[in-house]
Amino acid sequence: YFALFLVVSLGLKREDFKVLLKYFFASAWIVLGYGLMQIFDLDFLFWKNFFGNRVFSTLANPNFFGSFIVFTSVLTLFSFLIEKKKSFIVLFILAIINLFFTESKGAWLAFAVSMVLTSGTYIYFFAKTSKENKNKIIAISLLCLLIAGIFVSYFSIKRMQSVSFRLSTWRATWD
Repeated sequence: YFALFLVVSLGLKREDFKVLLKYFFASAWIVLGYGLMQIFDLDFLFWKNFFGNRVFSTLANPNFFGSFIVFTSVLTLFSFLIEKKKSFIVLFILAIINLFFTESKGAWLAFAVSMVLTSGTYIYFFAKTSKENKNKIIAISLLCLLIAGIFVSYFSIKRMQSVSFRLSTWRATWD
């Protein structure tokens, strides 16, 4: 998702990029809102509960949805840190709620790494804040890493067949 976004955005003027971001955030609200409908079992379409309790929104697969959420959360967090709009925090929280219900281990790992990289990028390139605020950002990103590790472990135990299948596939590939 990020590579596609970069390819598209690099060829745009600043004004066009702002329009692209508006459409992106509008789609994020729709996709995450629909995911929330699935969480509360309000889905009215024929694919309701196709993946059991796992949420997949409009992306047809919990893992694809998890990838979208990771990308969305990075852009949303950056937008909040730069513009300080509270609507970005609401969207970020909505993304995390949806991420939890995807039960996607890979998405949680990607989310953790993305939060650490986003924090580091913000501190290095954008932050004009005190050392205390920088330390808070670092602490929050490390907390995200810890929480993601807990959720990956939880979802791995919950669905061991997924872990076993992947380990078998990796072993076979190595052989």
